[in-house]
Amino acid sequence: MYKKIIKLTNFLNKDGGSLRKKALRSGIWLGISGVVINFLTLGRSIVLARLLTPDIFGLMSLALIVFRSIETFTRPGIVDALIHRQEDFEEGKDTAFVILVVRGILLALVIVAAAPFIAKFYDQEDLTLMLIIMSLSFIINGFVNVSIVARIKNIDFKNIAYLDQLLEFSNTVIIIILAFYFRNIWALVVAHVLSAVAYVLLSYTLIPGRMSFKFNLKLAKELFKYGKFITGISIVLYFSSQLDNAFIGKILGIEQLGYYVLAFTTANYATTYISKLSSRILFPVYSKIQDDVEKVRNIFLQIFELIILIVLPMATGLALLAVEVMPLVYGEKWLPSAEPLKILCIFGVARSVVSLIGYLMNGLGKPQYDFYLAIGRTILILILIYPMTVEYGLDGAAWSITIPMTLQCIIGFLVLRKFISLELRKFALVLIQIVAKTGLMAAVVIVGKYYFDLTNPLILSATILLAMIVYAVLNYSVVIRLLHAND
Repeated sequence: MYKKIIKLTNFLNKDGGSLRKKALRSGIWLGISGVVINFLTLGRSIVLARLLTPDIFGLMSLALIVFRSIETFTRPGIVDALIHRQEDFEEGKDTAFVILVVRGILLALVIVAAAPFIAKFYDQEDLTLMLIIMSLSFIINGFVNVSIVARIKNIDFKNIAYLDQLLEFSNTVIIIILAFYFRNIWALVVAHVLSAVAYVLLSYTLIPGRMSFKFNLKLAKELFKYGKFITGISIVLYFSSQLDNAFIGKILGIEQLGYYVLAFTTANYATTYISKLSSRILFPVYSKIQDDVEKVRNIFLQIFELIILIVLPMATGLALLAVEVMPLVYGEKWLPSAEPLKILCIFGVARSVVSLIGYLMNGLGKPQYDFYLAIGRTILILILIYPMTVEYGLDGAAWSITIPMTLQCIIGFLVLRKFISLELRKFALVLIQIVAKTGLMAAVVIVGKYYFDLTNPLILSATILLAMIVYAVLNYSVVIRLLHAND
């Protein structure tokens, strides 16, 4: 065992190697980082849920809707363009840096000008000052070290993993201290700005590289040419991801929005992070091998199977135990979050797969297809969101985003066949096997709910542990096969 640990440590600290080794090494680093980050995020959410009230969560969500909308509408896709660009990274980074700095300043000015009107629309006076203070983070984030992109491009995620963990740790400490002291919305607002400061400082501390204010118009046009579809995708994704929050905040009120936001966050903790983790690695990998269709297809199939193997049982277990988990973890006042949580677990699974498909499209240099699929999903959400929210409340809002996301997942696979000669029979076989094994794991949970009192923390923990052991035993050979698959 000691020799294996030493061997793994040496492997993780090496540089270079084959594409597969670099991707595997990066995956391990980001996997370790993911465990740490999710642990910190969950702990932070539990503490905040007990210190703050649902209306505070709802008010902050309204501010973030506005904040992210302006950010999204002006996202130039520069980072994605630098990763996809085959030429030397160094000649493009300074131009990218100048674009991001100027963009940050302009966005802050837009927020300051729009803040009073936004506050009036939602009839929330505090929103004006909240948005003005939070706009500082736009300016600060514009100065982040662009050399981070070089590490991503070269599939070297060790220092990025350190950056992610330290940033999450610092954010957790800051926000908990502020929440404990203020016990109001301003704790979240100030923490938002301080998070941007921490990100910039850590980016230069952990990632080598200096930025210069040098601008090349020709390079800027090249970066914008690729990035225009990334911008389009970002805008569409913003609409599709924030429409539910905007409608709930306006129709049902900020307290109901607070319940919904916590349910959404809980449902997407693991599924979203796992898909983002794999996608951060896969995008630069796909960009490097975009002309080798067979290799792209094999890597995608292996990652897809591994992701579904992880997210499907996690979402299933959480949906089955929503009523027991929410009050136990966050407190009795959050019980109204349990029902929408069940529905949003389905959303989380579909979202993780859609993310994989989207990054494959981008890596192949075809972001327009992901853009068109996202537009279709957004249109369907627009059709469903108002009547379903009015008629069925939080559950209706949850279904109004889950149904379109599931449809995009299915259609995305069909579109993908055009580019990587995808055989749907292989997917069907993989899914049937994983669904069957997940069903056995779910049976353990259902039996536990029927015969035992799962409101008891010890009994609940034992039931979850037993279900995890059953699922791990059923899938041990599959995981070994995937981890030792060839390029």
